[in-house]
Amino acid sequence: MPDSLRRINEATEAARRGYVPEVQTQQNRDAVEIPGLSKAALTVLRDTREARFMGEGQREGEGYDARMRRRAEAVAAAWQRGRADPSVAGELDRFMTAAGQRLGEEGEQAALRAAASGKRMELPGVGREHRDSLDELARHFAETREAVTISARWEQRVEREAKEAARW
Repeated sequence: MPDSLRRINEATEAARRGYVPEVQTQQNRDAVEIPGLSKAALTVLRDTREARFMGEGQREGEGYDARMRRRAEAVAAAWQRGRADPSVAGELDRFMTAAGQRLGEEGEQAALRAAASGKRMELPGVGREHRDSLDELARHFAETREAVTISARWEQRVEREAKEAARW
């Protein structure tokens, strides 16, 4: 009997050690408020989305690489134009920081998957009354993440090409 009680006590303590930090982490995430995006910030996201889709159409005789280059250039240009206003740039940065803190890595991945598939984003503990807001968050998070990524890659490519051209 004493061994059984000891094993039960050890199992209970192990479960508590895993559960309490997990709950605390979720409570900390839940305390993070994600700011809504202004009309100006939403316009930046719309412009980068439109640039992405406009750049996807293939022109006669154009190869895949040229099309992807044109797409990246258009998205990066739209993103940089939109971020030229420091208040909009700050707003987008604050949105992404808060969304990352609130969602955590798993939530970020869920947002990206939901936005890519067009399906609803699912998160434990989020009620039906918040699903539309969660889907909107997923779309905005994915669009912003993509614009940041494409823009950064474009800037790296331009820098690399400039260095290569300088060598010749």
